[in-house]
Amino acid sequence: MYDRLILTGLLTLTLTGCTTISQWRHQRQVAQLDQALAVCDPQHQAGQLATWTATIQCGNDNVHLLLAAGTFRYRDLIEVALLSRLRVAQQMDARTLSVDEGKARLQALTEQIQTLPGSLEALLASIATTTPDN
Repeated sequence: MYDRLILTGLLTLTLTGCTTISQWRHQRQVAQLDQALAVCDPQHQAGQLATWTATIQCGNDNVHLLLAAGTFRYRDLIEVALLSRLRVAQQMDARTLSVDEGKARLQALTEQIQTLPGSLEALLASIATTTPDN
């Protein structure tokens, strides 16, 4: 009986530790993604990146470097979200989408990337709204 209690306690501690490490890794990756996406905004505001498309592509390129170097989960979903971000920027540049609406959509996509996989349905809905009608 005593052995079972010890084993149960050790398993509980081990599983708790794994969850904590996993959460920490996810938080670190979210911070890295945020930083990679945000680094181009000051360049856009300073006029160094003249279009929304160039600004978003700059951030997407930074994320691609992170994805290539790291062990990110849900890479394929992140890639789809990055393509959607680019489509929103193109719509903003073409003036088929207002800057305010575009910024709101970009923010929503960024937040959904940060909370994968929990935001999968919301991410797919956002992607559907940025896909051009064929």
